[in-house]
Amino acid sequence: MSSFSIPERSSTHASYSSLFPMLLAEKPERSPRQIALDQFQPMLKACSDNPFCIREDLTELLEEYTADELNRLYVDLQAVADRVFKNPLQKRIYITTAGAPGSGKTSLIESYLSNDSKSAISSYVYINMKKYLAWMEKTYQQDIQQSPHPTDHQEIYNYWKNASYFLSIVFLITSLKCGYAIVQNSTSCTNSTEEFLKKIHFVFHYRITILHITCEDEIRKLSLQNTQIKTQVSAWNEENFTTLGKQFFYNLPIYLKNSDLVLFFHRKTEDQIVLAAKKHRNFRCIVHNDSSYQKIQTLHSGK
Repeated sequence: MSSFSIPERSSTHASYSSLFPMLLAEKPERSPRQIALDQFQPMLKACSDNPFCIREDLTELLEEYTADELNRLYVDLQAVADRVFKNPLQKRIYITTAGAPGSGKTSLIESYLSNDSKSAISSYVYINMKKYLAWMEKTYQQDIQQSPHPTDHQEIYNYWKNASYFLSIVFLITSLKCGYAIVQNSTSCTNSTEEFLKKIHFVFHYRITILHITCEDEIRKLSLQNTQIKTQVSAWNEENFTTLGKQFFYNLPIYLKNSDLVLFFHRKTEDQIVLAAKKHRNFRCIVHNDSSYQKIQTLHSGK
């Protein structure tokens, strides 16, 4: 019995590649960048059905990075995740700030939680892009340290801020799906704030607390200028300083309607933040500091 063999190729026969394209076509080689991007696929898949529509395709946030940069970013992602998910409470609590750029949101969050005997910041998944950049040692921090000129720091910040945003989205959606307690540093000053808060409450069934901080424009500008001098980086321009500042005042009814508790803080000076009042859902406002509460009312009525 003769065995089956592939006939020798001759000029009178069609090429095998034309006869059997599915079998003989060479598989395209995967580039180093595609291989590096594969590391992020599990989290991209897990976030693909997120209800916020923050980004239709999160890979857009990573599109400018090289294979080497993606590999370094993956190392940073693991390191930041170890910090962020160290010991979170399995409790559906969502705490977020509402404040214009330069109002003191990061200081407020960390002071508020450190003074709360029932909790600590390590008990929450901390969503904070600015903090993540400080913790991204193999990417942002490495490039900053290797930069010979401080004037390059702004360009480095602009380059890596999408990576920090990517981490923020992934960690937020992961935490919501797992039911972890969350604290987020946010302006809450966009047109999408109300829809976002509604989904936090109705889709994920979280109790929402808003740390609302009012600050005069002169103090905000001074705070941002001091940060820029210290870091050689400006996270805000004049346009969004003004636009988000106006939206903050406009969004007050949204904060009250879509939260279980609003704590009203007044930043009196660059170093002093005062609890002025608090408002529970369906209850009257309780005033803690008359002068600061009146100042908040004055600033809001003037906008």
